[in-house]
Amino acid sequence: MKTWAALFFVLLATLAALSWYVRSQQAEPQAEGQFQVYQSGTGLELSLELASIANVKDGLVRFVNQERFSERKTEKELGIRYHIRRLEGRADCNARQYAFISASYWTASGQHVYTQMFPLQRFNWTFVPVVADSTADTMLRLVCRLAPNAPSLKIE
Repeated sequence: MKTWAALFFVLLATLAALSWYVRSQQAEPQAEGQFQVYQSGTGLELSLELASIANVKDGLVRFVNQERFSERKTEKELGIRYHIRRLEGRADCNARQYAFISASYWTASGQHVYTQMFPLQRFNWTFVPVVADSTADTMLRLVCRLAPNAPSLKIE
């Protein structure tokens, strides 16, 4: 009996150590970045992460859009509650359209809640045309204005 108990505790300790090791090797999502607010209201603040803007394949521009809500939101399909949603997107500045391809969720205090494991595959992207003088137009104008000086990334 003592042998089985000792083996059980050794196995438990080994699993805990292995779990810690795996977690330590994975990059933690970063809560803070340098964001440029492009619209602010009482219930919602919209901003772009400046460091995320980069030129990528086929003339598209990568960006991260942040939505900061004053009240906690719920994503029922995922079973999570959040105050901040970050959407990674691609902008086509020539065609004046954009697509969101992945999402991450955060608490008001900046604690990570959930990140989509894989971005949408390119064939599933849905580009949304931008209407003049809309909130999306403001976002796209800012992204496209910063794109010429942004670095180039070999992703996708």
